Amino acid sequence: MGNPDPSTNQSASDWFETHQMKTIKQDWEANAIAQSLTASQENRVYFATFYKWNGLNGPIGAELILEQLYQFLLNP
Repeated sequence: MGNPDPSTNQSASDWFETHQMKTIKQDWEANAIAQSLTASQENRVYFATFYKWNGLNGPIGAELILEQLYQFLLNP
């Protein structure tokens, strides 16, 4: 998996999220059952990290979730 590269100016949390998402998406795309679902066929599957959706409670967490939903639904 590697470690964050300081030359990219990417934070550790961004790096973690990027690599976690990469693995999840690869697993999803390799799964025949997942690919047979209508949502997959219509490109309506969105991936979010557990720590952002469950681990961040309160107004800051809610704001981050709303920002991510905005990106998912309004900026495909």
